[in-house]
Amino acid sequence: MGVGPGHPGLATVQAVEAIKQADVIRNIDGCGVGLLHLAAAGADIGPLDSVEEIVRVARMGRKVAVLFPGNPYAFSNGSAIAERLQRAGIDFEAVPGLILELAAPVMSGIPLTIEGRSASIGLGLVKGAETVVLRLASGWWESGISALLADGRTPETPAALILNPGQPGQHRVGAPLGELARKAATYGLRGDALLGEAHPDHAGAPSGCSVQPAARRPGRLRGRDPDDRDPPDAHR
Repeated sequence: MGVGPGHPGLATVQAVEAIKQADVIRNIDGCGVGLLHLAAAGADIGPLDSVEEIVRVARMGRKVAVLFPGNPYAFSNGSAIAERLQRAGIDFEAVPGLILELAAPVMSGIPLTIEGRSASIGLGLVKGAETVVLRLASGWWESGISALLADGRTPETPAALILNPGQPGQHRVGAPLGELARKAATYGLRGDALLGEAHPDHAGAPSGCSVQPAARRPGRLRGRDPDDRDPPDAHR
């Protein structure tokens, strides 16, 4: 089951109930740690070792929850595990979750589509999308920016890097695409990030990736904690 992008508040009610009812909980890549306190007192919790373990435990009649970051059937190997369970004759339910590419921009106040201006989203290097969102590992920011420029985006295209995406303390740095890497380097920023930008033909303000201050509206979910501090002008 998917537990969302990392912020505990973005897990679905269905995922939370599955964790509460599980006898055995296994997670992928350490995901869902902010939800494990919801598990039953006697639950067996640990990292996923193998699918064969899941098959063996399920055949013992125990309820098993396998936690995936985001959605188990998107950018993950949940479908391969589901296929193995199906071959073994194990009944299971796939629980969807919110993926990072859709959640993190909203948490930072970045609209992905705007009626009449930007109507398509590309997750990755997708040709023809009006708004593109890339997931970039630490050290690959410049490569992602270069790939978008080589794909025909102009250096003036509004863009943003979202640091610590999907987590309670995420924040963003915005600049024209051609200046974004330099601006991030100026602040000494590192780590995994999302790179978002809007097609030049749809890059007016507001745009799919406009660089306005992160949303500060009241509510439980925020793009960052109020005590976090930005580098000077990081949101300008």
